[in-house]
Amino acid sequence: MIFARSAHWRGGAGAEHLLGIASTVVGLVVGVASLWMSWLGYRADRREHADSLGLTAMTDELALTVRTQWQAEARARRLDEPYALPVPWRPARANLVEPWDILVRTSTGAPADRAALPPAWAGGPEYLDGSDAEIVEVFTARVPGRRLLILGEPGAGKTMLLVRLLLGLLQSREAGSPVPVIFPLASWDPDRRELDTWLAERLATDYPGLAAPAPAPAAGGPGQVTSRARALLDQRLIIPLLDGLDELPPRIRTVALDAVNHALPPGTPLV
Repeated sequence: MIFARSAHWRGGAGAEHLLGIASTVVGLVVGVASLWMSWLGYRADRREHADSLGLTAMTDELALTVRTQWQAEARARRLDEPYALPVPWRPARANLVEPWDILVRTSTGAPADRAALPPAWAGGPEYLDGSDAEIVEVFTARVPGRRLLILGEPGAGKTMLLVRLLLGLLQSREAGSPVPVIFPLASWDPDRRELDTWLAERLATDYPGLAAPAPAPAAGGPGQVTSRARALLDQRLIIPLLDGLDELPPRIRTVALDAVNHALPPGTPLV
């Protein structure tokens, strides 16, 4: 978990206001146990699945669409004019997250033996400081489990950071590998919609081609019918970047975090 802060960010009441929901972050980060796989290994594994299920062309087309969409959105929002506004961040306070060795153990299934861990992994949360495009490295290489919660005051640059992460992931993406997609949470009611159902609906709405039936292998076999959106989610070919948690009503935030923690399958990267 990291706090985004604009060049003029100041701690205080805004950050403290988030403490009410931060207690559930432990479940979000730690509650999903899965054996660690390198980012390159994860992408290769997903590419193999995409190839075997006839989803490679679909993921590549979606990646191009998402990249074009958010490049245009960045220009429209003038995110880099007259220059790219710096968005630095720092790790959240220790009392908001589980101890680092528990995060490592959860991600690897083994004790936090530094000598046996990937060399790029941070030795602790204090090594997660960074700025701007470094968010890609933090997400793909430094953080055990590849799950982040970005907090900050309104206007601190959280969405800007998310867009930079998305474009950075797409820039280095290889054919058939997972596609990062930004999902605005404002339209989700976790009391009425399961997260995976809502994600599939949003994908099919925002990218209408994904409402069509998936190829038979991806649908589960002959006679089975599922949407392309559902198939991509089921095969972990979508990296959900959830935006706007702080825009949900306070009561809904806690429910939403708990729902996210329980809905997404182990090994799915998430921001």
